[in-house]
Formats: sequence, structure tokens, C-alpha cells
Amino acid sequence: MTRTEIPGSWYIDALPTGEYAAVALDGSVVHTHLGAISALDGCVPTQVRVTTMGGFRFAGQSNKSSETLVWVQAYGWQPIPTVACGVNAVIYDAAGSIHISNCSVGSQGWRYYGILGPSDQTPPRLITGDETIRSSFGLTEWTYLGDSLWIGQGAADGGILVYDGARLRVLETGWDMFIRANRIGDDVAVAFYISQGTGRNTAVILQATMQELRQLPLYVPDPPPPPSPDPVEPTFGPFTHPILVVPFKDPEGATTALAEILVNMNNQMTRRPCIVAEDTLGADILGPVLGVYTEDEAGLRRVMAKAGDRRVILCHDALTDVTPNPYLRSHDQVWIELYRYLNETLATAADRWHRQALNVISWWRGDMGVVPMFYCMGGPRNGIPPEVWTEQQVLDTLAYLTGIVNLSSQIKIVAPFEYLRANGMSAHPVLYEAFKRLMAAVPMSDGKPIWPSFIAQAPPTPPKPVPVPKYDGSALVAAAYVQRGGK
Repeated sequence: MTRTEIPGSWYIDALPTGEYAAVALDGSVVHTHLGAISALDGCVPTQVRVTTMGGFRFAGQSNKSSETLVWVQAYGWQPIPTVACGVNAVIYDAAGSIHISNCSVGSQGWRYYGILGPSDQTPPRLITGDETIRSSFGLTEWTYLGDSLWIGQGAADGGILVYDGARLRVLETGWDMFIRANRIGDDVAVAFYISQGTGRNTAVILQATMQELRQLPLYVPDPPPPPSPDPVEPTFGPFTHPILVVPFKDPEGATTALAEILVNMNNQMTRRPCIVAEDTLGADILGPVLGVYTEDEAGLRRVMAKAGDRRVILCHDALTDVTPNPYLRSHDQVWIELYRYLNETLATAADRWHRQALNVISWWRGDMGVVPMFYCMGGPRNGIPPEVWTEQQVLDTLAYLTGIVNLSSQIKIVAPFEYLRANGMSAHPVLYEAFKRLMAAVPMSDGKPIWPSFIAQAPPTPPKPVPVPKYDGSALVAAAYVQRGGK
């Protein structure tokens, strides 16, 4: 068995014959066995797939543009003007034909080409992600390799496990993501990436034989964790100025917040003010739109074109300080995330939040917002991959919220992320209780929350008046003189 690592990369696919494509995490190139392929106008494919039918090629949904990106060895980039929808949205079949999902195949796209197992009498076909999302034999997101051998994520403890029809065996431990497995003859290529913290992912290719996979060590489940102590709850307020609490992803109005942020093409179920993510502008919207949300700093002008006269809310989601954007208008807003990332201590994260907030305040005179972390990151609660943070660690981050909001009266929106999420408030009642205490701490007047005063759009500049010529007696000038309102 051989192992190849491509540091700084994530989405990857590989073949037993040595061909592969691995997308650089910074979006600059796609690493391949042929060398690095430069991005196409700053765009690279995500959740990439490879084939050698018709020559080596790879494809995936674009990370920034509304198209599917295809690279062909003989021609280079050959983008297809079709938006690939969902996860695992692009795949090649056995003949090398590309398939692009419109989400009609399910939320998880396609997993592989083949059959589900030895009892599956249907001819080989495209197997969907929904069909392989779970199993009765301890694997999730699995692929059937043939000859009664399955491979996928361990359902209980993560890692990459192989099921031989009777027992689970361990190929890899740790937080392994987007596992691809391709077999040719007796040889198998397993491709995946290891999440090692912000900006530190490593793509991995394991080349093995079917016999080597059958001889892997047996899987022994981890012991259950000890019970958690009662959480220490953060304190919110007093806030020095009015704020609006606007949770992400609460389409049914479960939180009773005054406004919400619509994402993931969720239709709005209750009529109230809302902020709409750029990719959700086509959803059913019942209430007034307060703004259009985006995290695409490089594509701000494109988002503005979609938003029209509505304010654009630009949210910074990186460890670096926010760079001033010349396209921001006076009524737009700048937000920062208050997330703790892997390999950060709580103190380091809090110092960064404080620094980033002061940085924006130093150059931006408009309204601002913050996005506190009301979720545990990682995978679903009690699922695979595991959550990154415990409930207590998330609550500890929220203890800094009031101090950052009170840095400036410009910070008018607090946008908890997020309610309807498998590792968010809906999955963790302790986090939802913290959210309700935040709601109770906003400044009130006559028992009602004080709605902040947002900067309005500047009125358009009136056109310069057309000068009216003086009448000099000529017929031509006289006609123009009358037409333009002369007397």
C-alpha cells in the first residue's frame, strides 16, 4: 500500500492507474499527476471527479461562477454553462460521459458508478449519495468496490473503514472528508482529505489492492465519553445601543426573532423582515428585504448587480483583517464572524475578534454586524464527522459578544449562526437557551425591542438640466426652442 499527500489541498479524486486531481484550498490551482493547473479566471472546480475515458479530464461545480468547470488534457479548460446543484453534483460514468445534477437526484448528488452490493441485480449505474448516506453495517457515505467489499466513513467514530461482509476494518483514523474510491482490476485508489484546521487541509491518495484492504486490522469502537457537566452560561448585556438580533436559517419562525436571514434556498414561512443570501434570492420571500447577504468579497460588484438598490451585507469569514472594499456604498453593511477555529485558543480567538472589529471601525463609517457562533462546527451532533467544539466551548465564545458589540454604535446587527442546523441551536437546546437570553438582553422601550436606525440609501443625483437656447429668429433654432420649453 502506498500513500501520497498533497498539503494545502482538499477535494480530490484519483484512479488506480495514477491519475488524480486535487483542488488547492486557496483556489489558485488544481494539482494533478501532470502538474499544477492554474485556476480559470480565479475559479476552480469543487468536489472534483476524474476520468481517463477520452483522455484525462476532471470536472466539478465552480467555486465562484455559475457554471461547471471541466479541464481536458488535450484542450485545457472547457467550462459548461450549467450550474451543478448540491453536493457531489458532477460525475463521470463508465463511458466517460459527464453528468451534472440539477438536484433532482437528491441532496447528496452521486457517489459512484456501479451497484449497491452482491444482491443488487440491477445493471451498473450511477449510485446516488442518498442511497449510500448510511448503512446497517457501520458505514456512512460508502462505496461498494465489488466482491463483497465496501468502503466509507465509520458511522460511530469516523475515519475510513472497510466492511468485508462480516467485519469492519480500519484503513484510516481521524477526520477524513469526501472519500472517493475507484477500482480497476485488483487495484483500488482511495482519495480523501484530512481537515487539520483552517487553511491546513491535506489531500491524500492511498493505493492498495483488494487483498490488502481485506487484511486491514479489525475495528474496535471507542468507549463512550463521560457525561458532560452542567454548562456555564454566558451573560449578555447590557448593550450600550440598540441592536437587532437576526438568526440565520429560521424559515418557520421558531425563534420568534423580529427578523431572519434566509439561506440555502429556504422559502420564508412567516412574514417578517429578512436578509436574503445571494443564492436564495429566488426563494419565496414574504417580508421586506433588509439587504442581500454575501461572503464573496472579490465578487461584490456581481452581488450588487443582483441586489439592485437594496443594501449589500458583506460578511468577512477569514482569519485575516478585513480589507477596505472600494465598491461599498454608504448604506451597505460590513459584518465579521466571531468564530473560534481549530488550533486557536479561546484567548487567541477573542483577541482576533476584537482586532478585526476595531480594524473595520477604523476605516468604515457605515453600519456593521457580527455573527456569533451558535453552533459546534464540524459534523452533526453525535454524527460523523464529529463536532469540533463542545457546547461549553461554544458558550465560552459567547461571553465576549457584549464587549465587542459595545465597541461602537455602528455594530447594529447580531446574527447568530445558526438555528436550523444539525450542530446548531435546533440540535443543541443549551445553545438555543443562550439565544433566548440574548434576545432578552437587547435594549427595550415600553417593553419592546428598540429597532436600530440603519443608514438609508442615498437619493440619486438628479441629472443636470439641459440648457435652453435663446431664440434668434431662425426656424431651426425656433423649433428646438419650443421643444425644450422656451417661451
